[in-house]
Order: sequence, then structure tokens, then C-alpha cells
Amino acid sequence: MVENTNFSVLVVDDDISDLNALYNILKSNYTVYFAKSGQAAVRRAVENKPDIILLDVVMPDMDGYEVMAELKKTDEARDIPVIFITSLNDVNDELTGFNLGAVDYITKPFHGAIVKARIETQLKTAMQISERDNAAITLKTRQAMRSIKLRELLYVDISGHWINFHLANEETVRIYASIKDYEDMLLAEARFAHCHKSYIVNMDYIAVVEVSSILLKNGDCLPISQGYLSFKKRYAEWING
Repeated sequence: MVENTNFSVLVVDDDISDLNALYNILKSNYTVYFAKSGQAAVRRAVENKPDIILLDVVMPDMDGYEVMAELKKTDEARDIPVIFITSLNDVNDELTGFNLGAVDYITKPFHGAIVKARIETQLKTAMQISERDNAAITLKTRQAMRSIKLRELLYVDISGHWINFHLANEETVRIYASIKDYEDMLLAEARFAHCHKSYIVNMDYIAVVEVSSILLKNGDCLPISQGYLSFKKRYAEWING
């Protein structure tokens, strides 16, 4: 269970009875913020940075879809998961929400156990994404120890005992070490794979996989060796989730 008062929920609804109902469901497990309009919702989200937002679809002035679009424009709130609240029963409405970036729906009238379960599921997912984004590797350079976030690492190339770590900011960190010191940790992350005995690539940065090479989004080209043809299957599984 991730229910914890350290987590916060922003509830957005113009109906005071719905706000009260959700507050009673959530108050014992979460810090709860409220907004009764779209404008207030965007302001609250930016100021309070809740862990998740419950957003009513049908509201005057700004509907939930418009609020969602505004949230996506802000640095502070664009990545906060949003669950839409709706009394609508229309697949097209749900698709609209998902296309805008909503992670789930809950329907009125509220069922407390379902509301909590859906929030918990999305908080778990958000925590996993956060852990993944913050995972790092520590390198011992000639100058000092250097920590690099794995999400910023494009690929690694190995030449004897020299290892080059190529970063998304175009920096290359070069160290003298055995790849065995780092290989297991990198390959334990699902996003990394060997495409060649001398290359480990972050599949998040692949633009195109060709017959015998990989084109990265930054323009670099890496080889695929005969011994690593299974890489293509691994990449296909990665992009298909």
C-alpha cells in the first residue's frame, strides 16, 4: 500500500457535494487540496505540486480537458498524473482524456474503495517512474567520483580498458576501468542492451534500427554485430512495452 499522508491529492470539481464526498474518502490517507474552477486548479497545481490530481471533466468556464491542456504548459505540473472524474459514459470522452494525457477515469457516484485503488495504482506507477528517472551510476574519473543519471546516458563504447560514457548533453566521460565493473548494473536496467560486444546502448535514444546499425536521436550511428542479432528482438519488445 502506498497510501500515506506524505502524498497529496488535488481534487478539482465545481460541485461542493462531490468535493465533500471525495474529501471524506481521502482525508485519512492523503493531504487533500481543493479547487472549484479550472483557473484555481492550475494555480493550485503549480503552487502545491500535488502527487496526483482528480479533475472533473464537466465544469463551467474551463472544462477538464482545457485544464489538462493548461497543466501541460507548466513546468511545475505537466508531469503530475491526472485522473478524470466524470458522470459521462461515452468512450469518445474517455479517449479524449487519454489522448490529452490522463492516466485513468473514475465515475460518479463515487465508490470509496475504487477511488483509493485507482489513486494507489497511479502513485505506484509514478514512484516507479521517479525511481527509474533518478537511477544513477558512479564513475571513478582521474579527477573525482562522478555520478551520472542513467536516463542521461546515451551509450557506452568500450576499447580495451578505456570506457567512454556518452551523455545526452554531448559530453563524453572517459575512464580507465574494466567494463565488468559497470556492465551488470547497466544491463540490469531494461532500457540498456548490448548491440555489439563493444557497445551498450540506451534504447530510449534510438531513432532507427537498420539491418546492421542503429541511428540514435542525436545522429550517432552504432553497429549491430552478428553476435547480437537478438538485440533487434529486444528493442522491439522495449518499444512495444
